Amino acid sequence: MHLIRQQVYGVVQRILHWWIACSVLALIVTGLWADNMEAGGQKAFTWHVHGVIGQILLVGFMGRLTWALIGPDHARVRSFFFFKEWLHIIKTRRPIPADSTFGHNPQAAVTYLGLYGLLFMMCGTGLILMSVRHGEGPFAEHFLDQFNESRLPHFVHEKGFWLIILFILGHLGALIYHEIQEAIPMAQSMISGFQYRSGEGGIEKSNAQGHVKKTEQKI
Repeated sequence: MHLIRQQVYGVVQRILHWWIACSVLALIVTGLWADNMEAGGQKAFTWHVHGVIGQILLVGFMGRLTWALIGPDHARVRSFFFFKEWLHIIKTRRPIPADSTFGHNPQAAVTYLGLYGLLFMMCGTGLILMSVRHGEGPFAEHFLDQFNESRLPHFVHEKGFWLIILFILGHLGALIYHEIQEAIPMAQSMISGFQYRSGEGGIEKSNAQGHVKKTEQKI
């Protein structure tokens, strides 16, 4: 199979991707660990570590949002919006193949936008809970005496936690499916920065943007 290779994801975007991914995984581990510990010093320390990692995530997330404003084309905000393609999917009730375009796939873009919304919500509620329940973080002085008002942030944070786990499972499942079904190395794109495509749609879209690198690899 002849594949077209294109450099899509730059170094900054890849670093921010793994920054966010590793932070989220660490938050899942520490959150589950602390939630199942008995009350005491170790539990309090684990929640403290959880909060610190949450602030690290926030820095990476803000960096990604900034890069979406000033970065290259495939990192920009507009690379997540496919109004014409979304309308086509709704009308035809047929998804656009993952192999048809370089950059974000129209269906995947919807899930990424949802993830960013979740991360924004989780960072906000996480900062509030750190302040209310542990007296830490930038809002500690404002929220420390409002423990009874933390029920809603806690509920939202907990539900968002499980939605993010669901996204991770779906994301990994989609990568495995496309690797096996289409025999195209998709999973490596956030390591090497290269995407591989065989569909003419991807070539046409990239030509329109002026970003095609005429490199073919035979697999």
